[in-house]
Amino acid sequence: NADQRRRLESAISFRPVDPSEEFAACFVPHHFFRYFDSSGNETGSVAICFCCGGAKLSSDGPGWGGKETDEVDWDKISTIVTELGVPTNLGCGDAT
Repeated sequence: NADQRRRLESAISFRPVDPSEEFAACFVPHHFFRYFDSSGNETGSVAICFCCGGAKLSSDGPGWGGKETDEVDWDKISTIVTELGVPTNLGCGDAT
């Protein structure tokens, strides 16, 4: 809903992409927040991995062009995921 979207977006800060940086090879996200336009076409997504603590923006999200995640408030995002009835430890090894 709109409140959850606002809280999700406030939990992530952005910075310009630094092409010299590499992303962790262990990043295998199990949670995705997808954005859609009024026609139902996906316009962007936020991929989340609670296992390794990584988050990645698609390049075509709302106002994200040329930006990447800088800091993530994992407590806020965990609260939203839990509200949606999804475990945060999904896909993290021995998780049930």
